[in-house]
Amino acid sequence: MSAGGPLLDPRVDASIIVPLAPFKLSARPWVIPGDSIVKVEMTIPEKEAAIVIDGQHSYSIKEHDVVTLTKAKNPARFVSSSINGFYEKVQSKLA
Repeated sequence: MSAGGPLLDPRVDASIIVPLAPFKLSARPWVIPGDSIVKVEMTIPEKEAAIVIDGQHSYSIKEHDVVTLTKAKNPARFVSSSINGFYEKVQSKLA
């Protein structure tokens, strides 16, 4: 939420791509199908960029580097809650 991404119901098979500190106002979060293959490639010569994954891992990329992202075979499970529990937790955090 701190990066400005959407709230996504845990039953939705999707991935979220959220630009951090974008320099364009048109850089908005994307919700894509969970089975999508995302390729990130540097297109500006002599520049570097950082890819940060879940705020845990940071990598520098430069021209001709390609990063391919896919869904893991085994999904991560962090919290077990009832179907309505997700919305109750969101409401209590935003209240």
